[in-house]
Parts: sequence; structure tokens; C-alpha cells
Amino acid sequence: METTPDLPETVESNEPVLYSSKVLTLITTLLGVFSWVVLVAFLADVVAQAVNVQITLSQQSLSLSEVLRQPSAVSFLITNISTPLFTGIGLFLVMQGGAIGLNVLREMDLMNRNAL
Repeated sequence: METTPDLPETVESNEPVLYSSKVLTLITTLLGVFSWVVLVAFLADVVAQAVNVQITLSQQSLSLSEVLRQPSAVSFLITNISTPLFTGIGLFLVMQGGAIGLNVLREMDLMNRNAL
């Protein structure tokens, strides 16, 4: 025979057991903030890589146009600059979309509760 687990008294009688509007709001806020932190971190990495390439080229007295003629240099630049940039932008968009989607679901639920 199955027993019902003890539920905390803090759960309101009209809210589902595994859903809390306050927790969902906290999660969406943290997800939104974390998405900006991820974007800034990836952009900082791209800027650091670009500065590193610039310093290396100036130390060897080379110009960027000379270096771009070599396929290995182009591959290096794509790997170290554009890949982190697009990864950071992609992660930012996914996390922002998740936060917006959770807010929309919460608002829909609140509107349905008020309609009843």
C-alpha cells in the first residue's frame, strides 16, 4: 500500500505540490543573470585572445594580412576567436529563451488561476 509523503505546511492549498511561483521566479531570475555572466565571460575570452594575437604579432613585427595568408593561422584565429564568440552568444540566447519561456508559463498559470 502506497503512502503519501508528508507535505510541508508552507505549500498553499491552491498550488500544486511540485510548483511554487516564488521558486519559479527565483529560477528565472537566476537564469537570466547567469546568462549575462556567461555572455560577458565568453566576450572577455574573445577580447583576451584578440589582444594575445595582437601582442604576438607586434612582438614578431608581422602584420595581420601577412599572417592571414597562411591556412594554419586562419584556422587558429577561427578556433580561438570565432568559436568562443558564437558559443557564448548561443548559450546566452538559449538561457534567455529558457528564462522567458518559464516566465510565460508562470504568467499563463497565474492567468488560468485567476480565470477560475
